[in-house]
Amino acid sequence: MKTIRIYQKDVVKILEVKGPITTKEIITELQCSRATLYVKLKGIPYITSCNKNGKYHALKNKAKYEKNGLWIHQDIVFSKWGTLENTILHLIDTSDAGLYRFDLEEILETKITPQLGALKKAEKIVQVRYGRHHIYYSIDPDIKERQMEKRDVLIEYPGLKRTMSKDKIIEILSTIVKHQTITMKDITKILSSEGISITDIELTWISKKYDLKKL
Repeated sequence: MKTIRIYQKDVVKILEVKGPITTKEIITELQCSRATLYVKLKGIPYITSCNKNGKYHALKNKAKYEKNGLWIHQDIVFSKWGTLENTILHLIDTSDAGLYRFDLEEILETKITPQLGALKKAEKIVQVRYGRHHIYYSIDPDIKERQMEKRDVLIEYPGLKRTMSKDKIIEILSTIVKHQTITMKDITKILSSEGISITDIELTWISKKYDLKKL
């Protein structure tokens, strides 16, 4: 049987043209063993998906990361943070008000129950029960306190996040920034004069959500 020599440039070419691509697909293309492929990958700057059981690969310079450090190609997720556990930890630490498991699974497009269990056991995250579900918070005391305060606001006024548009929130925040020394009642009057109606509950929700302590 004729031996086929495999070079790193062959692997790079496949990743360049066809990536993200699975380990199995690369092996089929090159007609090599899994062991040979991983030897050749060692000298190549590549990334591995943090979902799909880590079976997808792509060149590092092809990644198009969003602000949250994720690159989602179709349903394949790559992360600046590498492993699925590290990515979950980063998302929880940087979340506004903690995250439910199903929030994380929606973002990462994979089941993460074992990883959450491992992070909790290692005391890298805090798990708090709300009703039938758990919310996961940062282990950092200051971050956790801010996250829990904002979560309490969302629970107290559960409909506001859905009913207030981004444009309306931006208009309200803009008015608050322009008039930093006035009261909540004055802000309500100014917004009303500009054709923007807002209730005291909505303004309270915004002030707590965005840490506007003067309100």
